[in-house]
Amino acid sequence: MLKDLTLAFFLQSDYEKSIAKSKSTFPTECPEGEHALETPWTFWFDKKLAHNVTDPNDYVVNLQYHGTVHSVEQFWRSIHNC
Repeated sequence: MLKDLTLAFFLQSDYEKSIAKSKSTFPTECPEGEHALETPWTFWFDKKLAHNVTDPNDYVVNLQYHGTVHSVEQFWRSIHNC
């Protein structure tokens, strides 16, 4: 059994491995009946600063969390409710 799992792991493409890693790191919490995304998407907005930013903290302070979506339907609702 372990040998079969090890062989299956090595036969996966790099793309499949990265998707599997993403799914385990960022689990999708999709309501029943909706179409799940492979990984959740998180949206942040930033406002343009009046001056050139040299300190990364200035950038981070201006970020505003908009939300995280786990399904196509949630994405659609979020962009139409902006």
